[in-house]
Amino acid sequence: MSRKNIYPKGCSVKHCDTTSLHLIKEMCQKHYTRMHRNGTIKTERHMHGLTNTPEYRVWSAMVQRCTNHKNKWYSYYGGRGIKVYKPWLIFDNFISDMGKRPLHGTIDRIDNNGNYEPGNCSWVTQKAQSNNTRRNHVLSHMGRRMTIAQWANDLGLKYSTLYGRINKNWPLDKALRKEYYHGTKVV
Repeated sequence: MSRKNIYPKGCSVKHCDTTSLHLIKEMCQKHYTRMHRNGTIKTERHMHGLTNTPEYRVWSAMVQRCTNHKNKWYSYYGGRGIKVYKPWLIFDNFISDMGKRPLHGTIDRIDNNGNYEPGNCSWVTQKAQSNNTRRNHVLSHMGRRMTIAQWANDLGLKYSTLYGRINKNWPLDKALRKEYYHGTKVV
């Protein structure tokens, strides 16, 4: 069988008129580059009209920090192996699964070591997301696990007060009391 009959004379991507082919995959340079970079070829522009929305900006930033090694946050996401659920690489699929962002909402991964995927992502407030980071110091006391900020809020203490007590190696049961300790006396 003759090889010249197997491939068309131009790019194998539908609606592409280019006759100058890349040597691999029978595609023009533009489509080969897209396939190599994204794993897919967009041949038609899909207009969803949501490019200037907060949801689109959140989605775009999420994809960039997980896939673009030149992104300044890549080492904390893609560099750690955090991936974006493959269908979510298309904005329409992401917005269909996540829905509209609530006012001042941010995207949060429930498991910080998990991927951006359904079941591990939700819209939360900035305050809630701040309590779900790797750098937080979580304290367990009397069957409850909370960050220092959450304990301080729960106990009616200033964050700096509780952080100072923990940093000075106070026993946890004393550090997590509203009363002020001076030596062994409660003041």
